Amino acid sequence: MHPTEYRILNLFKSESGREIPTSEIVKAAFAETQDSINTNLSSNDPVNKREGKFKKAQLHRNCLYHLNKLVNDNILKVSAIRNRGEKYFVLQVPPDELSLDMNSRKIIISQTTEPVTQTTLYEKKNIVRRFDEHTWINRLNAVLIEGTFFDGINRLYAVIQGIYLNVNDAIAINDFQHLIEQSSMDQLIDILKNIDADAKDKSKIITLIFNLFAIGDSEKHQRFFERFSSLRLTNLRPLFYCSSKNLYKHHSLMKKVIELFSKNKIKINIQNKLKHKPPYLIGRGGIFTFDEEEWKLYLDHFKGKLFGISCAQSSVIVDLNTFFNQYQSQDDFRKFIINLGEALFRANSNQRRNSNIYFGNLDKINGINQKTFYRFSRNYIRFWNYDWQEKQQPYILDLLESSNQLLKKLSNTQETIFRSCGMPIRFRIAFSSAFSKFDLQFLSSRKYSKRNIQGIKDLSSSGFQSYVKTREKVMNIFDGGDRFRIFRNGKIDPEEIIHEFNFLLNTYNIPLFSYDFSEMRGDIKLTRFL
Repeated sequence: MHPTEYRILNLFKSESGREIPTSEIVKAAFAETQDSINTNLSSNDPVNKREGKFKKAQLHRNCLYHLNKLVNDNILKVSAIRNRGEKYFVLQVPPDELSLDMNSRKIIISQTTEPVTQTTLYEKKNIVRRFDEHTWINRLNAVLIEGTFFDGINRLYAVIQGIYLNVNDAIAINDFQHLIEQSSMDQLIDILKNIDADAKDKSKIITLIFNLFAIGDSEKHQRFFERFSSLRLTNLRPLFYCSSKNLYKHHSLMKKVIELFSKNKIKINIQNKLKHKPPYLIGRGGIFTFDEEEWKLYLDHFKGKLFGISCAQSSVIVDLNTFFNQYQSQDDFRKFIINLGEALFRANSNQRRNSNIYFGNLDKINGINQKTFYRFSRNYIRFWNYDWQEKQQPYILDLLESSNQLLKKLSNTQETIFRSCGMPIRFRIAFSSAFSKFDLQFLSSRKYSKRNIQGIKDLSSSGFQSYVKTREKVMNIFDGGDRFRIFRNGKIDPEEIIHEFNFLLNTYNIPLFSYDFSEMRGDIKLTRFL
């Protein structure tokens, strides 16, 4: 092993789970030469300064040479490229499985950490893809943070900054209305700007959950939404947790929200508490949520003891259009789903076994409740292009439902086996749909068109009602959460849209719907609402 590589890997072993930029690695690998370079750079002599810049560039090239060797050996991996092209690296194996022997110049890795053998064939055929392959195991997909755990926005911001490296997709702040009431408006807005900038830089989506059942000072909330909507923060997603009755109670506030959000092209996400009590989290990959019974257990026994909980661990996406272009039988599909389940189980086992390595900073924050943090988390299989109508496969929903039941049996079997061996392990898989942003290069072209609505008459039409019945079945199968997206154009009358919200809340079994005011156009088809 080259001495430079030894120093690099020692840095990663001592900074377990951390994402480290090239500039910091250079300083650690060539610490003895930094002083002379800094002296040259700070010199007023142009010749000395030029020499310092040359030496600095030389060290970077030298370091990148060794970093690339370690990447090619699957010991390190590039986790991100930011700040004018600077590369960030993470250790690809758990630190306790990496042994450095300087005398014999060897690197010893006790085991591999990529449990993907069951999906390799399907990945080569572009049927399946892991979400964020570089961080598939050593990061969580989604985390819920409890806003009521904090007495102000400052402490919350510090916690969010501390967990960015542990999450690769979604963070949700539950009961955000509590933080509005606890913080000054200027401070709140300034920190939200910072959160959005950080989330954009780190490719995260932050959901702000407003519980209309707990809103006190409506006037302060209205001032907040006036300022928030004008910022047009791209990586923050507002979600309103309510019921029809509750929506009317805050009628004037919600009218103002509709006026502001429609003007600034901000989506309004409405969760119907009477249809689904656990909160939803919105990510790049899709929607996340918790199991109803497990959420009740959390509320009864654990809420208030932790700053938050993990919602999801690892995700894969299945392009159904591509699958059925290559495979025809339902048995092929069920075999495929079981293979995905086994791959997710291996990832789940690896992640939980090494959680203290991957998520040490989360464990420190949670203290004695650290195991509870992961207790309600699930793994996700997401589906794209599941248009059973255009594919002329009317059985596809029944096939998805039966496949989901197969995975539940697989999960129970694996848990029983490990429990009988004295190694209790929790394993759950949830189904959901995928957003196109999951992986733009991988996904096949969209096979359904989008549809606009212009008023409540469209929502009550016979064609819409017929379509919603199918969508309700889809949302029931997708137990990991799904979104019913509605594109609203035409004249925007906040009072009329309030009526539309209430119609949807009272008429259909839709837990989560999203009003999109971007006025996207296209052919009018019922599949607009997929």
